[in-house]
Amino acid sequence: MSSHVHPDLAEILVTAFQVPTEEVRPTATLEELGLDSLAVIELADVLAERLAVQVTEGELAAGSSLAAVSALLGDRTGAR
Repeated sequence: MSSHVHPDLAEILVTAFQVPTEEVRPTATLEELGLDSLAVIELADVLAERLAVQVTEGELAAGSSLAAVSALLGDRTGAR
């Protein structure tokens, strides 16, 4: 599992969802960052648009840490 936050994910959370930069840390969950179920769906759409990567809202489950989401994005984009 990744111990960092994917740079593109961090940028999207800060710019598109107004999450304070200091709150974007590997152990944070989307729920802790204030993203409700509708925001998680929107995040999946933004990731598809900006990164050309398909993820479901289930894969972005509120209980998943940003490190886990980052690892998923790394796997899907071929980057680590």
